[in-house]
Amino acid sequence: VISYSPYQDFNNILRKNKWFSFFHYRTGYVFLQKKIVNWIKSIPEFPFSNFDAIWVDSGELFGSEVLRLIKTADVPTLLYCVYDITGSRDGNRFLSAKKAIPYYDLCLTPRPFAINEYEGFGAKYVGFFWRSYDEVIHSPLDKNEISEKLFSEVAFIGTWFEKDNRDEFIVYQI
Repeated sequence: VISYSPYQDFNNILRKNKWFSFFHYRTGYVFLQKKIVNWIKSIPEFPFSNFDAIWVDSGELFGSEVLRLIKTADVPTLLYCVYDITGSRDGNRFLSAKKAIPYYDLCLTPRPFAINEYEGFGAKYVGFFWRSYDEVIHSPLDKNEISEKLFSEVAFIGTWFEKDNRDEFIVYQI
């Protein structure tokens, strides 16, 4: 397995200036596509013809031009995304990714309702996956390992979105 992250290589572009990052997030990374294409071409293994498969995680930075370039390798390409890229909650964040959906051989989502939406964007095949859990990595810490200041019976790690009702879900679980 060989792993490349555009976020590592584009860290200065996307993270250094909050306004620049805000702009690209709101415009669906459309104006970064030429840079992403050049980044793909700079990967030593390009054009990936010796690969068995190409796995794209999230895909928000990869538009249709990027996927057409990747697909020149003629190997199975899949999109694994835990986010709801077909929905409207994130505004234009996934604008480039939506345009690239027809170029993936398989799109994977944890949302059963999104399967039809992916197909509406031209997906060839859509699969469903359960959110993952690892018994070792996600095992509870011993109470003695947690400082008193941070100790809580319930913790939420993630992002709060207005009207997403995550707070209600947590209250319901308690």
